[in-house]
Amino acid sequence: MKSPELNADGEPAAFFSTVPSGGQASGYGEAVIHVRVPGEITSLEDEFPGGELHYSIPVRRLSPEHFVHEHSISPSER
Repeated sequence: MKSPELNADGEPAAFFSTVPSGGQASGYGEAVIHVRVPGEITSLEDEFPGGELHYSIPVRRLSPEHFVHEHSISPSER
């Protein structure tokens, strides 16, 4: 994140999409980070007709064990 983004509660949060590239999350960065988190720490932010979902997670609730994998996105995938 370039600067802290705040969730609806005013906390610094990280935002995630269920679609790894393209879709509504297009242009959000140069890497995809696969996370596995308990549902109770997520907040649904947006739903799209194609089934894509966007979630926020308070940064303070993320732990190293939630981060599964990272890979770079090619310019054509952005």
